[in-house]
Amino acid sequence: ATPHVCGTIALLLAINPALTPADVSMIMQTTAVEKGAPGKDPRYGAGRIDAYEAYLLAAAMIPVELASFTASSNENSVTLNWSTATETNNSGFEVQKAVEGEFTTIGFVSGHGTTTEAQQYSYTDKNVVVGTYSYRLKQVDLDGTFEYSNEVEVEVLPPAEYSLAQNFPNPFNPSTKINYSLAVDSKVTLTVYNLLGEAVSTLVNNNVAAGTHSVNFDAVNLDSGVYFYKIDAQGVSGESFTQVRKMMLTK
Repeated sequence: ATPHVCGTIALLLAINPALTPADVSMIMQTTAVEKGAPGKDPRYGAGRIDAYEAYLLAAAMIPVELASFTASSNENSVTLNWSTATETNNSGFEVQKAVEGEFTTIGFVSGHGTTTEAQQYSYTDKNVVVGTYSYRLKQVDLDGTFEYSNEVEVEVLPPAEYSLAQNFPNPFNPSTKINYSLAVDSKVTLTVYNLLGEAVSTLVNNNVAAGTHSVNFDAVNLDSGVYFYKIDAQGVSGESFTQVRKMMLTK
């Protein structure tokens, strides 16, 4: 019997290394097949070992153990990275973000069910305006039960200077994307002109928060040719910024 007991214990610890001696004892007694009167007795102890049932119970006791959870910002995006050491019945993670002190769900990342192997996860929150934000994970089991992670805080900083990027793609047909960056909150006008200097489209004409922004230009109703786009930005701190770039529409 001793080799059978030792072998079963080794199996339990292989599937769930986090088990304590008390856990192992509980599993062995709970899953034992009784012989004679229920419970321990001088002849049979707790009963005959059922290694398979013991294995299933040990596997079910594997926690979803979050090993790390970090956040980093890059321009106007925030990337969350986290890892787990073990998982049991893990449906996945709701990614939650605090807006004005209240957490809301912004995404979901599927889990790996049950595993004792380390897993890596990542999620990117895009188009985030300048400010300080808190994020947390809501780990959800397959049966609907859940647990929250610790919160992580990250600051999205404004660009160091104003800029107007080259549109992409270029040449384009019929639409293209234009990115621009504001060092401070600004009144922004972004206008597209033809070769005659005539305004053919106003893409932005309002107050815009500091940060990196993107706007789409749809030229479906315009003829092929060279066009120019110009940004005029008047910052709240008094500075102004103007830049012009060229793009090519090819139909």
